[in-house]
Amino acid sequence: MTVRKAAFSPAVPSAVVAVALAAGVVVSLDAREAVLATLAVQGGGLAVVGIGVASRRRGHRILGTALAVVGAGVIVGAFDLFVDERHALSYTIRFLPGLVGIPLLAGTLLPVWASGSRLVCKLGTGGVFLTVVFSGLFSAVGELHLLLAAVATVVAWDAADNAVGIGEHLGRAATSWRLQVTHTTGSAAVGLAGVAGIHLVRHVAVSDLSLAAFALLFVALLLLLAAIRG
Repeated sequence: MTVRKAAFSPAVPSAVVAVALAAGVVVSLDAREAVLATLAVQGGGLAVVGIGVASRRRGHRILGTALAVVGAGVIVGAFDLFVDERHALSYTIRFLPGLVGIPLLAGTLLPVWASGSRLVCKLGTGGVFLTVVFSGLFSAVGELHLLLAAVATVVAWDAADNAVGIGEHLGRAATSWRLQVTHTTGSAAVGLAGVAGIHLVRHVAVSDLSLAAFALLFVALLLLLAAIRG
């Protein structure tokens, strides 16, 4: 039973791409030392959790459980590191969802759950997407930056979901990296084409697009990306 669970873990290449994109989005949105330090501590905690889970699967239940608990404590403690920093409330509101989402996403792709979890992937990337939305609401970044960050977040979700799907159907050890690269590259290409189209319309239009029109284009792009993932 233990071998079966390990074999059907999420595919590694897509999992790595998903976590890297999600972390890159958060860092790109004007991240300061508090965010970088929190992510670094979370990464260490996730590594300890991963070692603990691996130890449990090899029969070292007590040691594995202890390591997993310690790692989880480190991840939770990282949030205190972020909240204790002196910065504006708006900054905390912007980045806290992403800092919650990244360990959720990474945790299910390690995976702490043997076969991964599509729901947790959605929650994780959803937290990152909230960071993008809040950054737009607080006018912290420009429109093009927001569009690119949104596309990267959707591609991260798509890659995570694809990692879980390939793990379920082909197994973690299957040689499917070409399939994964092609899938993720296609999603990214469609997203970038959509961003280029919106950016072109924004600058070629006789009059500037209203905020409502820009929001509709933004939502249409996200719906298109969500559609092509199937």
